[in-house]
Amino acid sequence: DSRPLVKGLFGKKLNDGPWGVTIAPSLNSVIWTSTGHPAVRRADLDGKNVQILARGDPHAWSATGPFGVAVCLRPGCASAKLNRPMLPHENLSEHGLGRVYWTSWGRIQCCEISTGQVSTVVSGLVDPVSLVLDMNNRRIFWTDAKTGKVQCSGLDGSRVCDVATGLASPWGIALGPTHIFWTDRERGVVQSCCLRTGLVRDVISGLREPRGLALLNGPSVSRQPRTESGSPLSAAKQTSSA
Repeated sequence: DSRPLVKGLFGKKLNDGPWGVTIAPSLNSVIWTSTGHPAVRRADLDGKNVQILARGDPHAWSATGPFGVAVCLRPGCASAKLNRPMLPHENLSEHGLGRVYWTSWGRIQCCEISTGQVSTVVSGLVDPVSLVLDMNNRRIFWTDAKTGKVQCSGLDGSRVCDVATGLASPWGIALGPTHIFWTDRERGVVQSCCLRTGLVRDVISGLREPRGLALLNGPSVSRQPRTESGSPLSAAKQTSSA
């Protein structure tokens, strides 16, 4: 059953709408950016209590506004306070929980959730699109559609390096335990790169302009062979032996 979570309050023009989006379950928050507007907003997971986290950088020209967005929480600061709907008088910025990162025209920026103050993390880029954070190794990964690259840096913007080059049009990006994944709109594929070896390969092909991408990084599930009836083969053997 699908329904609108939040309506209105996006950009300035008729066709402006949500652009980048991320979920922060421990903050009970969905956070998004919008086309045609520099602000970064949040709402409770039920769509209520819409707030502005940051008004963005009014001096940074962009035809679309911020795009990819990701949340960096400080350790131990989240669920005890905010794993619940926020009260009407509360504001997420009061809790000082960390930073929100986003891509913008030629740069990656972030804001402190506690103050909304915007700073540039990485500059001198061409057209960064989507980004994802690797909190275990304190890194940012992003796609750049115009340069055909997947790149990374430290959370502070240091040590910028190429992860994969020579790509057609990398777009959405997601991080797995051992691989980084991205969509390529022009080729219609999902690709991956092994973070240990750097090997790039096609994972899924035959798609039509794939954009967004997400992974379910859950525990592995062992799949038992099944009989024609759909029951596990081991259970079927036990029944027949009885």
